[in-house]
Amino acid sequence: MVKFFFITDLLILSFQVNAQIEFLKVYSDLGFEKGEGITQLADSSYLVTGSSTSFGQGPPQAFLMKLDSLGNHKWTKHYGGAEINEGKRVFAIENFGYYVGGNTNSNALADHNFYLVKTDENGDPIFEKQVGTPGWDFVNDGIMLADSSIILTGETYNTPDGMEDSYTVRFAKNGDTIWTSQSHKLGIDKIYAAENVGDTAFALAGTVWNADSLSQKSFLGLYKYDNSVIWEKQYGITGDFEIKDIEFWNDIFHCVGNRILIVDSLKDEYVVRVNLFGDTLSGYSYIGSSDKSINKIVKYGSSNKFYFGISFIDQYSYGIGEDIFLAKYTNFFAYDYSGVQFKAGGQDDIGQLIKTNDGAAIMVGTNRSFGTQNANVLVIKIGENDTYPNTDTIPTINSLVDIKSIQTPINGFEFYPNPANDLLNFKSEFNSGELRIIDAMGQICKTISLHSKLEKINISNLNPGIYFLVLKTDNGETLSLGRISKH
Repeated sequence: MVKFFFITDLLILSFQVNAQIEFLKVYSDLGFEKGEGITQLADSSYLVTGSSTSFGQGPPQAFLMKLDSLGNHKWTKHYGGAEINEGKRVFAIENFGYYVGGNTNSNALADHNFYLVKTDENGDPIFEKQVGTPGWDFVNDGIMLADSSIILTGETYNTPDGMEDSYTVRFAKNGDTIWTSQSHKLGIDKIYAAENVGDTAFALAGTVWNADSLSQKSFLGLYKYDNSVIWEKQYGITGDFEIKDIEFWNDIFHCVGNRILIVDSLKDEYVVRVNLFGDTLSGYSYIGSSDKSINKIVKYGSSNKFYFGISFIDQYSYGIGEDIFLAKYTNFFAYDYSGVQFKAGGQDDIGQLIKTNDGAAIMVGTNRSFGTQNANVLVIKIGENDTYPNTDTIPTINSLVDIKSIQTPINGFEFYPNPANDLLNFKSEFNSGELRIIDAMGQICKTISLHSKLEKINISNLNPGIYFLVLKTDNGETLSLGRISKH
């Protein structure tokens, strides 16, 4: 079951514009899908990246999915080798191609490296590059600089104490490595966010160990394109601090994240505003009963308006794990009584939150409440006047993988026709076990005990829509076989 709660200013409610675009969609198939990064093209279509196991029976592949301006699936391509491959951020250069940045351990040493894929405008790969240390390296964020070079940043475990160091790589647009940088500091040191600052500098933010206080402090640094340091500063007094995202606007760094106090070990929302010299202008952290972190921030519109992407667990959250709250703020700290809370039964994660061409915002992330309930890509588009998707019904369930790819036999299983009407033919290498037909909400609609290798299944009583086939074998193994469309 999924519930949605809205808090909306009455003035905004009285000013709805029919032409606004808002939607909530889920992209789900056979396996475990994660939504990590999104960008919008000049024609208002979108590129989404993440990882998915739905392209085969092996580890996840990095994917690039194109959506139209309404969130309708156009195509998906996937990349990577025989091991784990993940897309984290996606970039586009008009009339030149697309880039997917992430991490992979599809290499001879099977260690995780930073990973960059360049594609043409159909998503077909042109080159793939890996850069990394002798340890495991993971990307948390990335940006394209003004000269079309690409920064990927995150963390590495290539350390003598086994605690993370921050790690950053700058790629030229042809895929060559311009420079790499590792912090080599004591304790945990990692980067969560990168941000452009004019045409000659960039900022990195995260957390760093402070030996004097024996705690983690939030970290912000400003650098030239050649990676020379302009300044690096630490922020926070009592507790452990993280900056999870930054937005540079009006010559001010607007930083969001969380603080953890020893007294309760819960995350508290944390914001800090910093000027061009690294000096603190204002800061705020709220101590409450919620486990809450502001993980994303985006500036939108022409005035001082921001959307926050908040992950939290408290008495208002639903089911197991964190819920997502997208909230509008003005003057950075003032809640503007407009927002949408996405409540689903499983863990929900925010991948990226960006502004859109119509002056609003769009979020990509992951939820675990639809389809086979493994994990699914979630996209929420907010309208330009703070309007939110119609959630009176189940969110639209779309395929991540093309239906034609799913119709082929999978490891000895076949089901046809697809789409189906009244009768579904199911071929299996087993003549026993239990076949379950599951709807988009994860509810079992039909259970069939298998007695032969070819079963003719009557589905005439099922409502039109998308359904998933899951086989439970006699030895207790559960296999996700695919999805069908019922007319």
